[in-house]
Amino acid sequence: MTAELALANEIVLSPVAEANLRHDSFGQNFINLYGNYELAANLNQINDDRAVLEFAMAGLPLNSVITSAKLSVYVYAGGGTTGSFGQFTWYGYAGDGAASMDDYYKTQQAIVTFTEGVPPTYGLTTFNVTSVVQSLLAGGSAYDGFLLTALSQNVLVGFAGPGSSMIQPKLDVTYVTVPDGGDTAGLFGAGVAMLFYLARNTSPTRSGTRC
Repeated sequence: MTAELALANEIVLSPVAEANLRHDSFGQNFINLYGNYELAANLNQINDDRAVLEFAMAGLPLNSVITSAKLSVYVYAGGGTTGSFGQFTWYGYAGDGAASMDDYYKTQQAIVTFTEGVPPTYGLTTFNVTSVVQSLLAGGSAYDGFLLTALSQNVLVGFAGPGSSMIQPKLDVTYVTVPDGGDTAGLFGAGVAMLFYLARNTSPTRSGTRC
């Protein structure tokens, strides 16, 4: 089987773990303090709230080239002084299938920093996470973790969590697979070519490849 015959596959994943993590100035930690209907990132003088998602990668063959990976969340909450703006960062990490306060500190692999206003841009928001999904897959991670943190004080953004009836987070992954004994180099080249094609035919409307 050659690279030219390889077909793209797609899987759409739901989180196996998701939570709101809070660390406060008194040294206390909380998970889902107010329930899990809203996963929010917010920073102030007392509390630092972060949101975490983890997805199981069991359905993704290890001999795959990721051509596209998109993390989608439904923004429906915001807070702060009207007209102000804040910055937020998504991080990727190798997860373990469970949300815990350990995940609060997993900020080694930054994906994208974006700006959100008060009020925020409500609705479905998508982030390009292709490179981090490929990196985690290559590293043998069984779970892909994503951590949202606030960099600016007093601006909150929140998206629908498992306790909400609104659209839930998802990870949409497109990939091509290298068959046993197949042309790995050729297929990787085909994957790169597909990435360039997607880049030319995608028009992100906001920073961080948000649409």
